[in-house]
Amino acid sequence: MLTLFQRRLGFLALIGLCGTCVWAQTEVPTKPVTNPGTLAQDPFADLDPTSKAQVSSETGSSSWLRNFLKDNFGFRKEIMSQFDTSEHGRPASRQSVGFEVLKKFSTDTATVAAFDFQGRLVRRDGFNPLPNDMEGEFRQGWAFEYHNLYVDLYNVLNPFLSDSQRGGT
Repeated sequence: MLTLFQRRLGFLALIGLCGTCVWAQTEVPTKPVTNPGTLAQDPFADLDPTSKAQVSSETGSSSWLRNFLKDNFGFRKEIMSQFDTSEHGRPASRQSVGFEVLKKFSTDTATVAAFDFQGRLVRRDGFNPLPNDMEGEFRQGWAFEYHNLYVDLYNVLNPFLSDSQRGGT
């Protein structure tokens, strides 16, 4: 007989697999028509090789907040509700609403730094020892929790290294 924890873990794995199957479905690509006459034509023949990409006037007038939230920014939300009973019939519950903010700071050619923060507002009623909520014994009622808070700096020593030390040729 499976324990309560094993049954929950199996159920979550099943939900995750179903979600992966749904998100992995894509449109069936249409097969390109291969015509010998079109293969010989240059697809870029009508382009002017000296023209530069025109920067739209919108990028110059956009706010710093729009630029901050547009590139390499992720915001994820989560809602969780958990109900449990002990072997003696003692009920417990945990509900939470949370979020995660991930921002990567990049130049045109490299990622320079990343910032991540994950937090949630949790409501607990009762406590049963569970592997995923051991701190819940001391946090009854409402509590704010953070789970990730970090800044990553990438390639900090690159300005001091030669090309061969950086892995270049």
